[in-house]
Amino acid sequence: MKTLIALLMLVAFNSALADEYPAWPELAPLFGKEKDSIQVKVFVTKWKLKEHTKGSSGGFTPENHSYSLLYRQNEIVTIILNVLPPPAGYGEESWTAYKPTLPFGIKQTDKPEELTERFGEPVSKIGTTWEHDGYQIWALFRKENGDLSELYISKISEPQPQQGEGGNG
Repeated sequence: MKTLIALLMLVAFNSALADEYPAWPELAPLFGKEKDSIQVKVFVTKWKLKEHTKGSSGGFTPENHSYSLLYRQNEIVTIILNVLPPPAGYGEESWTAYKPTLPFGIKQTDKPEELTERFGEPVSKIGTTWEHDGYQIWALFRKENGDLSELYISKISEPQPQQGEGGNG
């Protein structure tokens, strides 16, 4: 408990950071963490995220909606980076794009062809999902101009053996 209080005090002391955006190296370690873990609680407090839930699923999002941490069964499983602000007429005026450098060398100007050159052939039939460095990257592109608009990034988990598979059982 003392550790949590100390961490929360440190976060409050650094409240000026709330106007900035977390870089990918600060987001990535949250994969697989329970939403109620100290690491996630400190992150959510530091960046002043709001939670939205539906049962054991939901997410945390800043007021500007530039990124989201999604959880399923209370575990962080996907991080969404909004590469572009939402189209006119969608969302709120305060919603913005994620401003730090995108992960894996992805650039805001990338098209599907550049991502295929970088990561190889897509792993999905729709052609905009790649696997790279232990992550699954689903890129969404705007229909009207083909601009990269969002990245849905999930950690690839090792398949778990089904009952009766593997082992000595």
